[in-house]
Amino acid sequence: MCIRDRALLANRIQYPAITLSPVLWLFVALAQTGNRQWLNPTRAWIFLVPPVITMMLGIGCEPNADSLLWRGFLVPPEVPVPQTLYGPLFWVMVGWVYLVFLAGCLLLFCSLYTSDAADERSRENPGGRRIIKKK
Repeated sequence: MCIRDRALLANRIQYPAITLSPVLWLFVALAQTGNRQWLNPTRAWIFLVPPVITMMLGIGCEPNADSLLWRGFLVPPEVPVPQTLYGPLFWVMVGWVYLVFLAGCLLLFCSLYTSDAADERSRENPGGRRIIKKK
């Protein structure tokens, strides 16, 4: 197995974690904030379609000029460090990953801000006090 094949295999092995972890993070945030209605199978698949498509293309397609995900894959001696040239679908997926991750963070932050449970704890427990005070 040449260097290019090993580097390409390592790149492909990473795709399931890279594409699915932000969606799983959103699922955790939805569950923790009481928005479990979004976790029913019909709605959950909506969040999983873009990562699954990208993951299938990342694992199954060869990098070439016609690929939507990878335009090329360069390894030594062509370049000093392995380098991937990305196609338009990769950049769409990057936007999706950041959007989903930030949505999970926003849900948790809003839940913290609007939570009354922190107000009900005693003053002796500094870990239970609200980080952001309500007006």
